[in-house]
Amino acid sequence: MARTDYIPASDAAFQTWAHQLLSYTATHAAAWNVPTTAYSPIMSDYVGWEVDYEKAKSADHTAADVLKKTEGRRAVGTASGSSRKLAIPGRTCHP
Repeated sequence: MARTDYIPASDAAFQTWAHQLLSYTATHAAAWNVPTTAYSPIMSDYVGWEVDYEKAKSADHTAADVLKKTEGRRAVGTASGSSRKLAIPGRTCHP
């Protein structure tokens, strides 16, 4: 079965993709009538991911740092991949 979502495989590509997606969303949310409460949990997960990603890349990282980064990525990827499910008044989003 073909993938319907594009979520990059590498952490570096994921970082770029998530940053661009969430920056674009934040910039256009008001115009799209998307309330802050609809996307702020995703943004919060992303900020945590950025911190965890940088720590996991550091020379003194631990296995726990890498696990935390992986869990954070999963949270951001899952939330971002399901962003089409956001309730946008007056709009219907389809995959």
